[in-house]
Amino acid sequence: MFKHVLALTALAGSMACVVAASPAEAQIRRGHSISIQGAGGRGIVKSRSVARGLGYRTVSRDVQTNGGRGYNSSRSTNWDPGSYSRDVSNQANNGRGYTKSQSAAWGPGAYSSDRSVQTNGGRGYTSARDASWSNGSYSGGRTTTTNNGTTFGRSTTVTNNGDGSASYNYDRTRPNGTSVSRSGTIDRTP
Repeated sequence: MFKHVLALTALAGSMACVVAASPAEAQIRRGHSISIQGAGGRGIVKSRSVARGLGYRTVSRDVQTNGGRGYNSSRSTNWDPGSYSRDVSNQANNGRGYTKSQSAAWGPGAYSSDRSVQTNGGRGYTSARDASWSNGSYSGGRTTTTNNGTTFGRSTTVTNNGDGSASYNYDRTRPNGTSVSRSGTIDRTP
């Protein structure tokens, strides 16, 4: 009976600590590791961990063999009412790997996002996208730049003229350097 009372007292104390913690401080951490070993020195070790809380989550993995082969990866995500971001990394023991990142932000009448992909071998690209709208007009586009300096993208602008018509302008640049532009007016008057 005395052991049960002690156990309940400890449990109540831990629950009190959890209740006392503010939501911003609350977090959950989990993880595990598995080791499989066989004859002749062969074997593998795997591990995984997760941490999450208010507005974030992180996951990590690691796989290693006794022969020196393996990889590790991580993924981190953050968010709040007006933004989002995510970072990913995958790295192998032989030096190969890549990283990816993306972020976005939004608010009344506007949105923007950025993305990047990079390999350990030097290949990759970055891109940016944005859009805004207000009082019957819209403007948006996307631009991508590769690591070798090639840039391409597109942009669009649309304006409500207030008389049943709308004016538009569209520009596009291709990876080979050529471009296309279009503009005009669309009349929707009955």
